[in-house]
Amino acid sequence: MQLSFGGEGDYNTFFKNSLSATILRPAVEPHVVAEKLVEFINEHHMDGIDFDLEINFDSDYLVELIEELKQQKKDICITSAPQVNEGYGKLYFISHNHDQIFNAAIEKGYFDYIFAQLYNTAHYKIPGTNFDQKDPEFISAFFDYAIANNLFPVGTLLVTGEPAGKDGGGVGTIYYDRQEKPQPINAQEVWDKVEEQIEILKGKPGFGGVMTWSIDVDKAENWGFSKTVFKAFDAQNATGKHL
Repeated sequence: MQLSFGGEGDYNTFFKNSLSATILRPAVEPHVVAEKLVEFINEHHMDGIDFDLEINFDSDYLVELIEELKQQKKDICITSAPQVNEGYGKLYFISHNHDQIFNAAIEKGYFDYIFAQLYNTAHYKIPGTNFDQKDPEFISAFFDYAIANNLFPVGTLLVTGEPAGKDGGGVGTIYYDRQEKPQPINAQEVWDKVEEQIEILKGKPGFGGVMTWSIDVDKAENWGFSKTVFKAFDAQNATGKHL
């Protein structure tokens, strides 16, 4: 179980008012923050920290903080939840807009898992394909693109993320059609197509499973996303760990 913090804009729980700040590095030193985080996750029997940072931020500080976390707790699990954007014909992980604050930590192999949010930025297509984030095929196509373009190193696992239902994201998701005023698509049809994509990916080196947003949306859908996608794994993901 991960302690996830961060979030969107000035409401994020990691570095408050960061979007309006001129200084993107917190005053508190990384070793102090790491000490408090390790104390909290140990007290609550958690596995590690998930950085869901949808803000601009000092990427060097993030690297230093993760290094401190790993030093203070050797078996800590570190994850991130970036979105994906496009620029100059290439795709890359972002936190906000085109801010690539995760890259330095990704290149160092500091994340055990990357929970890639493959939704809400549907304005581009994967180079060489006709797939954007409204297409379920985007899931496997993006994974293959990420592998081919070294978006993450060996040792890190990529987890593909989709909303659990139409209320888990905006109209730029696989749950809405392409009309001028997008209309919802039948959820079960979407879940079945996601499950087909996971069947393609399972067992591939570097694939770590599926992430969804969010538990409450899935519950409202009678756990339809989880029940359907789970079929692809036979109760296990590519690493042999139970989901």
